[in-house]
Amino acid sequence: MKLRIYQDSIRFRVQVPEIEELLSKGAVEAFISLGLLPSNGLRYRISLNQVLSPQIEFSENSIHLTIPDQIGKDWCNSNEVGIYATQLVNDDRTLKIILEKDFKCLDDTFEDQTNMFPNPKDKC
Repeated sequence: MKLRIYQDSIRFRVQVPEIEELLSKGAVEAFISLGLLPSNGLRYRISLNQVLSPQIEFSENSIHLTIPDQIGKDWCNSNEVGIYATQLVNDDRTLKIILEKDFKCLDDTFEDQTNMFPNPKDKC
């Protein structure tokens, strides 16, 4: 799972095994160490739950994206690329929330692409 943060947007990209885990367990998560102590890291998680719209919560070095259960299941089983939402984060700022399937690159890359979705633009 990839996490990209840019200004007022947060994007999660998931590969095939992560979609499968999200469907079977209702959640998928990853962790990146950012220091020498186990507590010096960032956990990021996606879960399906009974919420009205996609929402982000941040606490204790953890970013948690919750997706409405049926919307998430429908998306996992479809050809749709992503789920897109916004969330008010304070009086005058809005966070863009993006959850997308991770496609294989069309050009050369150092990244292992074994578990990525086929790129829809890779058609003759």
